[in-house]
Amino acid sequence: MEKKQIIAFRLAEKEFSFIMENVLEITEPRDVVPVPLSPPHLKGVFNLRGNIIPLFDLKERLGIEENGEIEENFFIILSPEPKRIFACEADMIVGVFECEEIKIGELPESLKKEIDRSLIKGQAVVGKRKFLLLEPKKIPGEKVQIPIKASKIE
Repeated sequence: MEKKQIIAFRLAEKEFSFIMENVLEITEPRDVVPVPLSPPHLKGVFNLRGNIIPLFDLKERLGIEENGEIEENFFIILSPEPKRIFACEADMIVGVFECEEIKIGELPESLKKEIDRSLIKGQAVVGKRKFLLLEPKKIPGEKVQIPIKASKIE
């Protein structure tokens, strides 16, 4: 099996990951403008070098409760489909890893009732660590349409 790179990050006390081929970049937080009448998991939009990027709250989308103070956070810019770009907020970046194994559909028993599993693709295994692997295409949900960009982020 071909090894894949993942980016691992933390939301509250849980660790998640995306496959790196879907990640464009990681940025520090920016000013976010709320979007009226949007679903609760759409925090708003922000400007990234002239591109208007929607920002999604993964904790809200997954049903994860806040665990108190967050010292720093990051925006992960994703493009799971050609010319469709959006961002998700992460509490902490754990790192970028070579993934030895991806177990599609396999989830720990403890998660079966804790969070919304519809976004979870499986687990990424790195040594003895396991990160929940998210499916970025499902993050916006059915009620949010991500416009097709005329050009890529430079």
